[in-house]
Amino acid sequence: QLMRPLHARLEEDTRTRPWCKTQACKQLIELVHHDPMQLLYAFSAIYDIEVPHGYTIPLFQKVEADNSKETTQSSDSISSTAPELASSSSTSSSSSLSHPALVAPTPDASLVDLREEDLLRGKHPLPFHPDTNPIAVDLFLRFDWSKTRLGPFHTWPHCMQTAVHVALSSHFPVVVFLGEELYVVYNDGYIPSLGQRHPIAFGCIAKSIWPELWGFIGPMFASVGATGKATWSEDQVLFFTRNGFLEEAYQTWSYGVIKDENSIVKGLFAPVIETTERVLGFRRTKLLRELGSRMSSALDIQSICSQAIEVFQGLPSDIPFAMVYFYDASRHTLTLQAKTSNISLGHVAAPEKVVVYLDENDDEGGSGSGSGSSMGWPFKEVFESCSIMTVPSLSSLFGDALPGGSWPESASMGLVVPIASTSTIQENALLGVLVMGVNTRRAFDEEYNGFVELVARLLSNSLSSAITLQSERSRADALTELDRAKTTFFNNISHEFRTPLTLMLSPLQDMLTMKNLQKDVKGQVDLIYRNAQRLLKLVNSLLDFARIEAGRMQASFRPTDLASFTADLASMFRAALEKVGLVFTVILPEEHKDVYA
Repeated sequence: QLMRPLHARLEEDTRTRPWCKTQACKQLIELVHHDPMQLLYAFSAIYDIEVPHGYTIPLFQKVEADNSKETTQSSDSISSTAPELASSSSTSSSSSLSHPALVAPTPDASLVDLREEDLLRGKHPLPFHPDTNPIAVDLFLRFDWSKTRLGPFHTWPHCMQTAVHVALSSHFPVVVFLGEELYVVYNDGYIPSLGQRHPIAFGCIAKSIWPELWGFIGPMFASVGATGKATWSEDQVLFFTRNGFLEEAYQTWSYGVIKDENSIVKGLFAPVIETTERVLGFRRTKLLRELGSRMSSALDIQSICSQAIEVFQGLPSDIPFAMVYFYDASRHTLTLQAKTSNISLGHVAAPEKVVVYLDENDDEGGSGSGSGSSMGWPFKEVFESCSIMTVPSLSSLFGDALPGGSWPESASMGLVVPIASTSTIQENALLGVLVMGVNTRRAFDEEYNGFVELVARLLSNSLSSAITLQSERSRADALTELDRAKTTFFNNISHEFRTPLTLMLSPLQDMLTMKNLQKDVKGQVDLIYRNAQRLLKLVNSLLDFARIEAGRMQASFRPTDLASFTADLASMFRAALEKVGLVFTVILPEEHKDVYA
């Protein structure tokens, strides 16, 4: 009775203005107060009405299409209060229009009959849980299997129905190949492995989906179908186009047979694991480990750069080519230290010197070696931003002359990576740059970028340590040179002092032997003579120390009367002390013992 007043209006609106079905359905919900949800389920199933946003919708929606225009009705949905009803994926509904079998005016007739009848009873036509694989389940139920050689779903052998049920009820990535033509059915977990080929691949023949792989997987299919023996492929490399370019991917899978009660093969069942990230992570970690080990034994800048390039050449797939430049801040010049062997000497992309002017007022001429970005690489931008810069189109800058590493095609993308100092003295100052190519068969994603940053960090640490070590060596060399100069000076000055002292001692000695010399004068001459001898002795000692420091003399110890030596040394100050009226007394032990000095 509640539906009857709206029946005529709804019939007219759906014929003349299909968009009014949403408005009519909303009015129905607003008018009905007694158990409106169950009434809405029945109403929407019978009249195929799309429920507006904010209300519960049935699990399966029909796709309407007329001869002039194809339209897809999708809506945001919330989970149903009934356990057997859930939201349909609007994404799959809109994207599936590109598949010819999914835009048919009506789905598989057997599924339609079951759906409209069982949906009113609160049952699903197939034992699929809608939350497990909502996209794949929706694609399967809307696919018109009667247009394929498999026929309607209810005519399929029980083994094929069971295989589809297992695949669409599992979270594990599974793809099923049905019939002799190998029609493809997969669940939601397998969608990332297809990339842009989803949802077009659903229900298509396997050979048409992977033509570039068929020479490899086709014989495997034939072998499994003929022998019934399952295959096992672990971390198998595959090269196929799934994201707009020929991609390097790794997968682990097993092809198992689907047999009926008469042991006739009806298809293949294949669980698949995408292991690309794990394989790439392992080989990149191995390179980083070897890079750290090799550079730890290098002690100078040139050897560090050479060791790094040798390690890079061991992974040509991820680093097709590489060049390491060191920056001389005093000359504003980047100098090529090392490069991979596949870059020829004098290559247009590998100049030996590049002048980088960071000040706009400076002359950017450069002495024939290019400056900043004039050679194609954004060196100046890297110095200003201190971040990794990508060069997306190498062919337009250098032609098809840059090697692609492990692949026959030339590298299409390059990176300029800053190498910053980690030393506390020159913190964050750029030491140089690393120029490298990008794997043409992998996207430059976050994992790739993280790998490059780790390579740059290892280079930064090693180069910073080498610069610090070189600075310490230079400082030690300077101290050694200073000591050498000091020794030379003392050696020379000692000779200069000893010559006049020797000339002074001879006349003094002659004066002391004179008989007519007055007593007080003789005492003064004697004092001068003894001090001159003592000064000569000090000069000789200084010369001896200079020789010892230079390694040209070895010490020879002999017994010395320390008391007599001390008394003799103290007598040098007696005259000066007595002249000012002081009493100078030297107290020595009574027993004199010789010491070695």
